[in-house]
Amino acid sequence: MKRGTFIFYTEWLEYLSEFNEVQRLRMYETIIKYAMHGTHPHLDDIAERSVFKFIKSTIDRDMMRYEARTDNY
Repeated sequence: MKRGTFIFYTEWLEYLSEFNEVQRLRMYETIIKYAMHGTHPHLDDIAERSVFKFIKSTIDRDMMRYEARTDNY
């Protein structure tokens, strides 16, 4: 699962805004690494894990849709 782009939904900002700066940066990097390379993070914080699970499911859904479209070409 390596792609050059992914969709970052603006609604994610609402969830991430509850975190402090350090947590937000960690979450941004976690999201990007997962979306671009499929890297599964180890998050100690339960709130970070919970938010990431939601975001991960959206990334996975988008990836499946993308692959389905590109497989037809």
